[in-house]
Amino acid sequence: MAKRRMFSIALVESDSFYELSPLSQALYFHLNLNADDDGLVDNVRSVMRDLKASKNNLSQLIDGGYLIELDKTVMAITHWNQHNRIKGDRYTKTTYSELMSNLRRDENDRYFKASEDFFGNICAPQDRKGKDSTVEDSKAKESLAEHRAEEKREEKKYNSLFHTDIQTASASQNSADATAINDLSIDSLTLQALKNNIRLYFMKKYNTVNTFGLIEHCEANNWLTEEGKPIAECYKDYAEEWMAMRQRR
Repeated sequence: MAKRRMFSIALVESDSFYELSPLSQALYFHLNLNADDDGLVDNVRSVMRDLKASKNNLSQLIDGGYLIELDKTVMAITHWNQHNRIKGDRYTKTTYSELMSNLRRDENDRYFKASEDFFGNICAPQDRKGKDSTVEDSKAKESLAEHRAEEKREEKKYNSLFHTDIQTASASQNSADATAINDLSIDSLTLQALKNNIRLYFMKKYNTVNTFGLIEHCEANNWLTEEGKPIAECYKDYAEEWMAMRQRR
């Protein structure tokens, strides 16, 4: 295993990282130092004990998209390949090959679980050869086109579902009735997909899956804008307005 570790300044100097508690930040640095050459850590609990870190500190890193829980004992550093570029003669393959096979890499070299590839994210192969090919480039372009087409289909589906739901609600209904209709008309899978859409947008635009309370705000308002428009129809614009408002505070 390599003796040195590096960190991407763009990540650890970002506002979202600074918003983590100091102990959560320290935990992140020490987990990176303890990771193997593929970014997997198998002594998370020991590091937490040494730092006197709590489960809440660990949850901050997982919920913020900095760690991926592969099983009860092994974690993956999401941005490992942005932090480190280990030369082939110093690289030692992880001993957790089976768990590693569950990971994919997006176009920015961030890890994500294959099971969470809800929107057909583009993933780079887990390859240390460092060689590209015309065939691989062609496949990547095809995957990107499929990804964009799928995202458009999903957005159209959400817009249609939410538009139909809102038409059934009366403007005179109180908030309790609106909540009940919202719960009945939007199935959990569709709602989860919308939340994932928002997180995916934040990851692409702001390099984080931390939505800074936007999802909780949307839930409190039954997924409607202040003008009564379904957020599903304009979630990207709504997210931009939310971030602009947050930065003005």
